[in-house]
Amino acid sequence: GGEEVAKVKKVVERFQKLYENVSGEKVVGRLPGDGKDKNAAETAVAVSISKEQLIQAAKIYFDALTNVMATIVAEAKAEGKDLRNPQVAQEMQIQFAEKVTDAGEEALKGEGLSTDDFKAAIEKYANDPQVGRTLQMLQIKQQQELMAMGVPTM
Repeated sequence: GGEEVAKVKKVVERFQKLYENVSGEKVVGRLPGDGKDKNAAETAVAVSISKEQLIQAAKIYFDALTNVMATIVAEAKAEGKDLRNPQVAQEMQIQFAEKVTDAGEEALKGEGLSTDDFKAAIEKYANDPQVGRTLQMLQIKQQQELMAMGVPTM
């Protein structure tokens, strides 16, 4: 029902926010159908992405992001840093932000997608409960993995 859709919308928005933090681009609030003519060309690819492809790409994307953070955490721990120290946490966030765009792009490139395709596909399927649930699960899984590594949650 409406509640499910609202939940999915929240997940998509969180995901868009994550994407914004990662890429420095504004995507939140851009709903499918906004400015159709402008970006009809660039969403053409995204529109041809199947739901299964998007879900697969999202899994790979989240894994790539988690791996980047895992590497940063391992380095910090090796240097004997306290992950709970706000300054250390901030340093890690900055490192993450620097590396994550490339990691995400590389991961998507392996799937034959650009970051824009991925973003557009997420918007295309924004109201799809299956996609929403998958993104939600991937985010929860990612948070759990990061917490297990001792990363303070964002």
